[in-house]
Amino acid sequence: MSSRLFRVNAYTCHSHFARTRELGVDAHLNTSFRLFVLLVDEFHLIGRKEMAPFEDLAAAILDDEKTCWTAVRCRRIEILIAAI
Repeated sequence: MSSRLFRVNAYTCHSHFARTRELGVDAHLNTSFRLFVLLVDEFHLIGRKEMAPFEDLAAAILDDEKTCWTAVRCRRIEILIAAI
């Protein structure tokens, strides 16, 4: 089921992105895809082979997420140290 959802998402991004941009819903499509990639990665729902068409985009999303979480953790540590 996850593989099929990925294909639908990929098809929408590839074939209808111009139309979604015209409608002003491209940000929603991007957010949906981002959350889907994070979910799939977290629970290993789709193999790398099936994600190959969007491998670069998925890697960028995952790297960005790791960078964000690292920054949040570092900030929390700085706050805790400052409180001491």
